[in-house]
Amino acid sequence: MHWYDEELKKEKLKQEREQNLWNNTQQYNIGRNDWTLVNCRDNSVVTKENLKGKWLLMYFGFAHCPDICPETMEKIMDIKEIHDHARKKNADLPDLEPVFVTIDPERDTPENLAYYLEDYPSFLGLTGSSKQIKQMCKNYKIYFSVGPKSDEGEYLLDHTIVIYLINPNGVYQNHFMNRQMPPEDMHPVILQQIDLFNNLKMNFLALFFALIQITSASRFITKSSVCNFDVCNKCDEVVSQNRPGYQKTVSKCKIILNPEMNCCNAYLRPSNSIIY
Repeated sequence: MHWYDEELKKEKLKQEREQNLWNNTQQYNIGRNDWTLVNCRDNSVVTKENLKGKWLLMYFGFAHCPDICPETMEKIMDIKEIHDHARKKNADLPDLEPVFVTIDPERDTPENLAYYLEDYPSFLGLTGSSKQIKQMCKNYKIYFSVGPKSDEGEYLLDHTIVIYLINPNGVYQNHFMNRQMPPEDMHPVILQQIDLFNNLKMNFLALFFALIQITSASRFITKSSVCNFDVCNKCDEVVSQNRPGYQKTVSKCKIILNPEMNCCNAYLRPSNSIIY
Protein backbone atom coordinates (compact mmCIF):
# COMPACT_ATOMS: atom_id res chain seq x y z
CA MET A 1 0.00 0.00 0.00
CA HIS A 2 2.84 2.39 0.85
CA TRP A 3 4.45 1.75 -2.55
CA TYR A 4 1.14 2.43 -4.31
CA ASP A 5 0.68 5.73 -2.45
CA GLU A 6 4.17 6.86 -3.40
CA GLU A 7 3.58 6.05 -7.08
CA LEU A 8 0.26 7.91 -6.96
CA LYS A 9 1.97 10.98 -5.50
CA LYS A 10 4.66 10.87 -8.18
CA GLU A 11 2.05 10.65 -10.93
CA LYS A 12 0.09 13.54 -9.43
CA LEU A 13 3.22 15.70 -9.17
CA LYS A 14 4.11 14.88 -12.76
CA GLN A 15 0.67 15.95 -13.99
CA GLU A 16 0.87 19.17 -11.96
CA ARG A 17 4.31 19.93 -13.42
CA GLU A 18 3.04 19.37 -16.95
CA GLN A 19 0.05 21.62 -16.31
CA ASN A 20 2.25 24.36 -14.84
CA LEU A 21 4.72 24.16 -17.72
CA TRP A 22 1.87 24.43 -20.17
CA ASN A 23 0.12 27.25 -18.31
CA ASN A 24 3.31 29.30 -18.32
CA THR A 25 3.30 29.34 -22.12
CA GLN A 26 -0.24 30.66 -22.56
CA GLN A 27 0.90 34.22 -23.12
CA TYR A 28 2.29 33.04 -26.46
CA ASN A 29 0.38 31.81 -29.51
CA ILE A 30 0.41 28.04 -29.93
CA GLY A 31 1.45 26.74 -33.35
CA ARG A 32 1.82 30.24 -34.76
CA ASN A 33 4.80 29.43 -36.99
CA ASP A 34 4.91 27.45 -40.22
CA TRP A 35 6.44 23.99 -40.23
CA THR A 36 7.47 21.19 -42.59
CA LEU A 37 7.54 17.47 -41.75
CA VAL A 38 7.27 14.10 -43.53
CA ASN A 39 4.26 11.81 -43.91
CA CYS A 40 5.54 8.47 -42.61
CA ARG A 41 3.35 6.39 -44.94
CA ASP A 42 4.48 7.78 -48.29
CA ASN A 43 7.47 10.04 -47.43
CA SER A 44 5.63 13.04 -48.87
CA VAL A 45 6.29 16.51 -47.49
CA VAL A 46 3.55 17.88 -45.23
CA THR A 47 3.35 21.53 -44.23
CA LYS A 48 1.07 23.50 -41.97
CA GLU A 49 -0.46 25.03 -45.10
CA ASN A 50 -1.33 21.55 -46.45
CA LEU A 51 -3.56 20.84 -43.46
CA LYS A 52 -5.49 24.10 -43.51
CA GLY A 53 -9.19 23.60 -44.16
CA LYS A 54 -9.30 20.60 -41.81
CA TRP A 55 -10.16 20.11 -38.14
CA LEU A 56 -7.26 18.29 -36.48
CA LEU A 57 -6.73 16.40 -33.24
CA MET A 58 -2.96 16.69 -32.82
CA TYR A 59 -0.92 14.62 -30.37
CA PHE A 60 2.84 14.47 -29.74
CA GLY A 61 4.39 11.18 -28.59
CA PHE A 62 6.74 8.34 -29.53
CA ALA A 63 6.31 4.81 -30.82
CA HIS A 64 8.29 3.17 -27.99
CA CYS A 65 6.03 4.65 -25.31
CA PRO A 66 4.82 1.73 -23.19
CA ASP A 67 1.48 3.04 -21.90
CA ILE A 68 0.46 6.72 -21.98
CA CYS A 69 0.83 7.28 -25.73
CA PRO A 70 -1.14 4.15 -26.73
CA GLU A 71 -3.80 5.05 -24.16
CA THR A 72 -4.11 8.59 -25.49
CA MET A 73 -4.17 7.50 -29.11
CA GLU A 74 -6.90 4.97 -28.36
CA LYS A 75 -8.88 7.81 -26.81
CA ILE A 76 -8.45 9.93 -29.95
CA MET A 77 -9.57 6.97 -32.07
CA ASP A 78 -12.69 6.67 -29.89
CA ILE A 79 -13.41 10.39 -30.35
CA LYS A 80 -13.00 9.94 -34.10
CA GLU A 81 -15.46 7.03 -34.06
CA ILE A 82 -18.02 9.01 -32.04
CA HIS A 83 -17.64 11.96 -34.40
CA ASP A 84 -17.99 9.82 -37.54
CA HIS A 85 -21.20 8.38 -36.11
CA ALA A 86 -22.50 11.92 -35.44
CA ARG A 87 -21.66 12.94 -39.03
CA LYS A 88 -24.00 10.24 -40.34
CA LYS A 89 -26.84 12.08 -38.61
CA ASN A 90 -25.58 15.57 -39.44
CA ALA A 91 -23.94 15.95 -42.83
CA ASP A 92 -22.91 19.53 -42.01
CA LEU A 93 -20.38 18.39 -39.42
CA PRO A 94 -16.78 18.57 -40.70
CA ASP A 95 -14.39 15.65 -40.59
CA LEU A 96 -11.85 15.25 -37.77
CA GLU A 97 -8.33 14.12 -38.70
CA PRO A 98 -6.06 12.70 -35.99
CA VAL A 99 -2.40 13.71 -36.34
CA PHE A 100 0.51 12.03 -34.52
CA VAL A 101 3.80 13.94 -34.34
CA THR A 102 6.78 11.97 -33.07
CA ILE A 103 9.16 13.49 -30.54
CA ASP A 104 11.66 10.65 -31.15
CA PRO A 105 12.85 11.06 -34.76
CA GLU A 106 15.99 8.95 -34.23
CA ARG A 107 13.94 5.78 -33.76
CA ASP A 108 10.66 6.86 -35.37
CA THR A 109 11.84 6.80 -38.96
CA PRO A 110 9.10 6.91 -41.62
CA GLU A 111 9.21 3.11 -41.94
CA ASN A 112 9.12 2.44 -38.19
CA LEU A 113 6.40 5.00 -37.54
CA ALA A 114 4.26 3.67 -40.40
CA TYR A 115 4.52 0.19 -38.91
CA TYR A 116 3.54 1.51 -35.47
CA LEU A 117 0.52 3.37 -36.86
CA GLU A 118 -0.89 0.22 -38.46
CA ASP A 119 -2.79 -0.13 -35.17
CA TYR A 120 -4.04 3.45 -35.54
CA PRO A 121 -5.08 3.69 -39.20
CA SER A 122 -6.93 7.01 -38.84
CA PHE A 123 -3.77 8.89 -37.86
CA LEU A 124 -1.61 10.98 -40.11
CA GLY A 125 1.90 10.20 -38.85
CA LEU A 126 4.54 12.94 -39.06
CA THR A 127 8.27 12.70 -38.51
CA GLY A 128 11.35 14.62 -39.63
CA SER A 129 14.88 15.52 -38.69
CA SER A 130 15.87 16.17 -35.10
CA LYS A 131 16.00 19.91 -35.83
CA GLN A 132 12.55 19.91 -37.43
CA ILE A 133 11.00 18.04 -34.50
CA LYS A 134 12.58 20.36 -31.94
CA GLN A 135 11.25 23.37 -33.83
CA MET A 136 7.82 21.75 -34.06
CA CYS A 137 7.72 21.04 -30.33
CA LYS A 138 8.81 24.58 -29.54
CA ASN A 139 6.14 25.89 -31.88
CA TYR A 140 3.40 23.95 -30.06
CA LYS A 141 4.81 24.37 -26.53
CA ILE A 142 5.61 20.67 -26.11
CA TYR A 143 8.15 19.89 -23.40
CA PHE A 144 10.16 16.66 -23.71
CA SER A 145 13.35 15.19 -22.33
CA VAL A 146 15.24 11.96 -23.07
CA GLY A 147 15.71 9.57 -20.16
CA PRO A 148 18.79 7.47 -19.40
CA LYS A 149 19.71 4.73 -21.87
CA SER A 150 19.83 1.07 -20.90
CA ASP A 151 22.70 -1.26 -21.79
CA GLU A 152 20.73 -2.23 -24.88
CA GLY A 153 20.40 1.41 -25.90
CA GLU A 154 16.71 1.65 -25.04
CA TYR A 155 15.30 4.80 -23.45
CA LEU A 156 12.04 6.55 -22.62
CA LEU A 157 11.00 10.16 -23.07
CA ASP A 158 9.20 12.36 -20.61
CA HIS A 159 6.88 14.78 -22.44
CA THR A 160 3.84 17.02 -22.28
CA ILE A 161 0.64 15.04 -22.69
CA VAL A 162 -1.90 17.22 -24.44
CA ILE A 163 -4.40 16.77 -27.27
CA TYR A 164 -4.74 19.90 -29.41
CA LEU A 165 -7.84 20.81 -31.37
CA ILE A 166 -6.66 22.78 -34.41
CA ASN A 167 -9.21 24.69 -36.51
CA PRO A 168 -9.31 24.95 -40.35
CA ASN A 169 -7.26 28.14 -40.24
CA GLY A 170 -4.38 26.09 -38.84
CA VAL A 171 -4.80 27.84 -35.50
CA TYR A 172 -5.08 26.42 -31.97
CA GLN A 173 -8.76 26.20 -30.97
CA ASN A 174 -8.73 24.21 -27.70
CA HIS A 175 -6.85 21.49 -25.82
CA PHE A 176 -7.39 18.52 -23.52
CA MET A 177 -4.97 17.62 -20.72
CA ASN A 178 -7.22 15.74 -18.29
CA ARG A 179 -6.34 12.07 -18.81
CA GLN A 180 -9.35 10.97 -16.82
CA MET A 181 -11.78 12.75 -19.15
CA PRO A 182 -13.55 10.10 -21.29
CA PRO A 183 -14.07 10.49 -25.06
CA GLU A 184 -17.83 10.81 -24.49
CA ASP A 185 -17.23 14.01 -22.51
CA MET A 186 -14.57 15.38 -24.86
CA HIS A 187 -16.63 15.15 -28.03
CA PRO A 188 -19.35 17.65 -26.95
CA VAL A 189 -16.60 20.16 -26.19
CA ILE A 190 -15.25 19.68 -29.71
CA LEU A 191 -18.73 20.25 -31.19
CA GLN A 192 -19.08 23.45 -29.14
CA GLN A 193 -15.74 24.69 -30.44
CA ILE A 194 -16.73 23.93 -34.04
CA ASP A 195 -19.96 25.92 -33.57
CA LEU A 196 -18.03 28.77 -31.98
CA PHE A 197 -15.58 28.87 -34.88
CA ASN A 198 -18.38 28.81 -37.48
CA ASN A 199 -20.35 31.56 -35.73
CA LEU A 200 -17.30 33.82 -35.51
CA LYS A 201 -16.60 33.16 -39.17
CA MET A 202 -20.17 34.07 -40.17
CA ASN A 203 -20.08 37.25 -38.07
CA PHE A 204 -16.80 38.26 -39.69
CA LEU A 205 -18.20 37.68 -43.20
CA ALA A 206 -21.35 39.68 -42.39
CA LEU A 207 -19.23 42.58 -41.15
CA PHE A 208 -16.97 42.35 -44.20
CA PHE A 209 -19.87 42.55 -46.69
CA ALA A 210 -21.53 45.35 -44.71
CA LEU A 211 -18.33 47.38 -45.02
CA ILE A 212 -18.24 46.69 -48.77
CA GLN A 213 -21.82 47.96 -49.15
CA ILE A 214 -21.07 51.11 -47.16
CA THR A 215 -17.99 51.74 -49.28
CA SER A 216 -20.02 51.19 -52.47
CA ALA A 217 -22.68 53.63 -51.31
CA SER A 218 -20.10 56.34 -50.70
CA ARG A 219 -18.51 55.74 -54.07
CA PHE A 220 -21.51 55.75 -56.39
CA ILE A 221 -23.96 58.35 -55.02
CA THR A 222 -23.31 62.10 -55.27
CA LYS A 223 -25.38 65.27 -55.42
CA SER A 224 -26.89 66.35 -58.73
CA SER A 225 -25.71 69.79 -59.91
CA VAL A 226 -29.00 70.53 -61.66
CA CYS A 227 -31.73 69.21 -59.37
CA ASN A 228 -32.51 68.09 -55.85
CA PHE A 229 -32.03 64.37 -56.60
CA ASP A 230 -29.22 61.91 -56.01
CA VAL A 231 -27.22 60.84 -59.02
CA CYS A 232 -25.70 57.44 -59.75
CA ASN A 233 -22.05 57.97 -60.64
CA LYS A 234 -21.82 54.64 -62.41
CA CYS A 235 -24.53 55.28 -65.04
CA ASP A 236 -24.95 59.07 -64.65
CA GLU A 237 -28.73 58.83 -64.32
CA VAL A 238 -30.91 60.67 -61.83
CA VAL A 239 -32.42 58.41 -59.15
CA SER A 240 -34.46 59.00 -56.00
CA GLN A 241 -36.51 57.25 -53.34
CA ASN A 242 -40.24 57.41 -52.70
CA ARG A 243 -39.94 58.38 -49.04
CA PRO A 244 -41.00 61.36 -46.94
CA GLY A 245 -38.73 64.24 -47.87
CA TYR A 246 -38.12 62.92 -51.39
CA GLN A 247 -39.96 63.88 -54.57
CA LYS A 248 -41.54 60.80 -56.14
CA THR A 249 -39.80 59.95 -59.42
CA VAL A 250 -39.13 56.84 -61.44
CA SER A 251 -35.55 55.64 -61.42
CA LYS A 252 -33.86 55.86 -64.80
CA CYS A 253 -30.81 53.87 -63.68
CA LYS A 254 -30.14 51.06 -66.15
CA ILE A 255 -27.80 48.99 -63.93
CA ILE A 256 -30.15 48.06 -61.10
CA LEU A 257 -28.49 45.18 -59.23
CA ASN A 258 -30.54 45.22 -56.06
CA PRO A 259 -34.21 46.38 -56.06
CA GLU A 260 -33.96 47.48 -52.44
CA MET A 261 -31.15 49.87 -53.29
CA ASN A 262 -32.70 51.18 -56.55
CA CYS A 263 -29.46 51.92 -58.34
CA CYS A 264 -26.13 50.17 -58.95
CA ASN A 265 -26.14 48.19 -55.67
CA ALA A 266 -25.65 51.46 -53.74
CA TYR A 267 -27.61 53.10 -50.95
CA LEU A 268 -29.41 56.32 -51.92
CA ARG A 269 -29.14 59.46 -49.78
CA PRO A 270 -30.73 62.93 -49.84
CA SER A 271 -28.95 65.20 -52.29
CA ASN A 272 -27.74 67.48 -49.51
CA SER A 273 -26.15 64.64 -47.53
CA ILE A 274 -22.41 64.51 -46.98
CA ILE A 275 -20.67 61.94 -49.16
CA TYR A 276 -17.38 60.47 -47.91
